[in-house]
Amino acid sequence: MQLDMEDHEDNVELKDTATLGAADFQAVDNVVAEALVFHAPNYLSGPVMTPEQLQQKRIEEGIRRLQDCKQSYSSVDMYISAVIALWNDQVAEGRNISKHPRSGSVKALLAVLQKMTVDRRKMTYQDKGVNTLFDGYKTREQVTKTYDWYFLRNNEEGLRDMTAHSFGLYGLLRSDNQLNLALSDLGSEDLPDDEGATPCFAVIALLQQGKTNTKGLVKYSAFMRAKDVFACPVFTLAAYLFASYATSSAAVKEAFEHAEVYTSKVTHENR
Repeated sequence: MQLDMEDHEDNVELKDTATLGAADFQAVDNVVAEALVFHAPNYLSGPVMTPEQLQQKRIEEGIRRLQDCKQSYSSVDMYISAVIALWNDQVAEGRNISKHPRSGSVKALLAVLQKMTVDRRKMTYQDKGVNTLFDGYKTREQVTKTYDWYFLRNNEEGLRDMTAHSFGLYGLLRSDNQLNLALSDLGSEDLPDDEGATPCFAVIALLQQGKTNTKGLVKYSAFMRAKDVFACPVFTLAAYLFASYATSSAAVKEAFEHAEVYTSKVTHENR
């Protein structure tokens, strides 16, 4: 086999192999690669292709691979996010000077993959109600059965998880909002007497940070008592705070007493 290298003779300078550096080897590799693409005989790489034809072939190959991809858009995006997190750490340490991994090509790839994922779900008749509003709780009995499981754990962690569940269900709080909440972020407000048959108050959570609140804006989340005590978010919060106080150390209890923490509120049916 003999390659036509006439067009590239001026680009390669012969040197003694002992003095060749990385840049020299890269120059030779570039010339050889270009020769293989545009000047190789048919039996080696098929018909000679122009740069436009080569680009089109790469696009078609990329689409074929996307069609065969079994990963969803969210999975691939998660992998890319992990790479970006590693890149951020390396840039902060001064060990990486490359461009941001989420380039325009990557964004285009994700957009195409997202469309293909939607089309694949339609073709396989996947349930569109999964992870939507229609996949949530429908009756109060479903909520009480869920709370029963937390009670059966019979520990403080069970009450903690039940409270987190209530905050997400009734307060529509994301996990990062819940993790950032402190006791000082919680308060209550009495509702007008003419709003219901019995006096009622709302628990209000102050939200000043989170994934959807990156500018530190003041936002609120609130929930009220439920008629059924075993499906009530206020009850779950009260039970968790009581258990935390009862099992806390003497120093924590002294801190509560020193701050004169008390409440005049009553629970369901004055219990």
